[in-house]
Amino acid sequence: MKPTININPRSPYSKIKELLASSITVRSVDGWDQLSDSEAWQVLRLLTADGVKTADVPLMTFFMLNRFNVVGRSGNGFIVAGPDTIFELTPEVAVTLARPFEFIHKPAPMPWRPGRFRKYLAIRADLSSLTFADWLYIENHLQRVIPTGDFSLLDNLNALLMDRPKWMRMLLPAGHGRFTRPERLAVFLWLQSVKSYLQIRFPDFFIPVDSKESAEPVTPRMMQDSMDAQIRALTKGDATKEKEVLELNLYRALTELNALAREYQELKRQSEKR
Repeated sequence: MKPTININPRSPYSKIKELLASSITVRSVDGWDQLSDSEAWQVLRLLTADGVKTADVPLMTFFMLNRFNVVGRSGNGFIVAGPDTIFELTPEVAVTLARPFEFIHKPAPMPWRPGRFRKYLAIRADLSSLTFADWLYIENHLQRVIPTGDFSLLDNLNALLMDRPKWMRMLLPAGHGRFTRPERLAVFLWLQSVKSYLQIRFPDFFIPVDSKESAEPVTPRMMQDSMDAQIRALTKGDATKEKEVLELNLYRALTELNALAREYQELKRQSEKR
């Protein structure tokens, strides 16, 4: 998308007044998936940088993508220079230009992550290569990160989420490796985008939680009870099948749980009619 923005060329910045453009063509994106890896990491670094206001990052992202730099002031605005152009940027226009980039404050609606974390490639964005046990481990960590804001807990997922050779994963402990601050934010946004996708794909199992209930903190006991209930549902009470269930592909396990949840809801509706 390359919209043309009309800009008032009148400016007291007299030395370059004659150079000011009356309009510019800019690059604008509206989703994480439209950024290259390099661009995504630049945005993630801005979002986690000390001294940078998160509210300013959308406009900073616009500047970065279009290779613009502020070169001076003009009344209550700024003179901005970029490749082959120079223009006056008023506060009103700045708000308009920044608005499409508000997406950086939210997870993507579909599974998304940068393709590479430093020297390691990430696994598939939708986590379809993982087992059900892997998902329970991830979910356990997410439920602890959200209320506490302790993103360092995500370091424990490093070995799971990086696409290392099988022999290397076998040698590494589950908590091996530390993510940088931008990487932790990338992992958090990634896993949240996967959860949003799974809620759409498996709507009977991932039932939206009531707002009052969601405000209550999730305790370790509640997390354990939830995991035990999911495992019991898949094993149908047969403890000898637990290992087999935990080794199921994540999407195969969720497909079965979704079907069981749908059957339960249908039986409940039928019983209420009697």
